[in-house]
Amino acid sequence: MTRLLVITYVLVFFLSACKPVENTMSNEGRVGDIGWINIELGNKQRQSFITTAKIIKTVEVNIRPSRKCDDTLTLNLLSENNDILVTVLKDIPAGFYGWALFEIPNSGLNTNPGTKMIIQLEDSGALCFGWRYSMAKYPYGEAIFFGDSIQREYDFYFRINYSIK
Repeated sequence: MTRLLVITYVLVFFLSACKPVENTMSNEGRVGDIGWINIELGNKQRQSFITTAKIIKTVEVNIRPSRKCDDTLTLNLLSENNDILVTVLKDIPAGFYGWALFEIPNSGLNTNPGTKMIIQLEDSGALCFGWRYSMAKYPYGEAIFFGDSIQREYDFYFRINYSIK
């Protein structure tokens, strides 16, 4: 019986080690710590971060409804110089509350680990959703309100999912 148990543990360990490796970097904090701000067309809510792997596969942002309507959100990943590197659109249904997943097309965005990048989130002008934020818990970036007002004491909720293949 003991031998069977040891073999089972070894097999489980081996199989878990064979899964594709992914790395997630985020500011998850405790959702609801501070508040949220409307995602608006042109006001350019942003969050800076430092890349930790070579390929960004997905970006997630934590949003909440500000009024009951469907909308299309635009997520841009920007360079430190505000050049748009990739744009992803996502239709969000009325009342959605939680992590909105944006999949980067063409197998992801190639980056250099240690590079500063910026997440920019905009809507279509309908004012249906807000991006949640908290007191700064992510040490390698900051929230940027309205495109130019850096708020080092705050961070928007985000997750960056990398492939390290």
